[in-house]
Amino acid sequence: VSQYGGKFPADEEALLALPGIGPYTAAAVASIAFDKPAVAVDGNVERVVSRFYGIEEPLPTSKPAIKAGAAKLAAGNAHPGDFTQAMMELGATVCTPRSPKCGLCPWQGDCTARKAGIAESLPRKLPKKARPSKTGHVYWVTNARGQVLIEKRGEKGLYGGMYQFPTTAWEETRGKAKAAAKGVPVQNVPVHPNFLTSKHPAPAGAAVRHVFTHFDLALDIWQVSAARMPAPKGMQWVDIAALENYALPSLMQKVVRMMTAGG
Repeated sequence: VSQYGGKFPADEEALLALPGIGPYTAAAVASIAFDKPAVAVDGNVERVVSRFYGIEEPLPTSKPAIKAGAAKLAAGNAHPGDFTQAMMELGATVCTPRSPKCGLCPWQGDCTARKAGIAESLPRKLPKKARPSKTGHVYWVTNARGQVLIEKRGEKGLYGGMYQFPTTAWEETRGKAKAAAKGVPVQNVPVHPNFLTSKHPAPAGAAVRHVFTHFDLALDIWQVSAARMPAPKGMQWVDIAALENYALPSLMQKVVRMMTAGG
């Protein structure tokens, strides 16, 4: 209202200045809603343009060339909104990722990839990087009163403000994870890796595994019996039955299920 006089902006540059609107949405709105000369490049359009011009450079490094190719195809079109939607539809129904229907394509005579017999292999993509794996220890520390030790994570970062069981840093090598285990504040109590009592049965070598967006995690579970240990600073004892009242992330909920199975 204050910047555009109550009218929704119609050109790409102004649309991009609005919160939450990126290049694809700005181009789609400009062309489809306002018939401005803009090309919304989604996965379907990337495929059509890559094949039409025979762009063999892999994604994502080929994005500038694809964007330029899409603009070239759209240049001079009298109906930008129709063209944008037609390009998307062409990629979704004819120029498909597998077994493209080249015989039905209105551009088959000028398609570089079709002439070279490489349509189905485009667009190419850079090989995916191997997902990193991290490891560490998580501690199930109980006392004689049937309580377990928990701590609250910092407000920022992964699982910000949620509760967890004491854990070492998550490292990409086991050597670092083993060294980090020395810093866990459960000194002066017997610590045994995967020493699980009959009250909390679990298989030997118990570990909790979790898949995050950017890495895989495996935490070895260590059980600690701390009958008379006061809660270390920043931690608190909680009745095991009351854990459901605390915001535990799914990773820590897996630990609870493993350590209370049959209990």
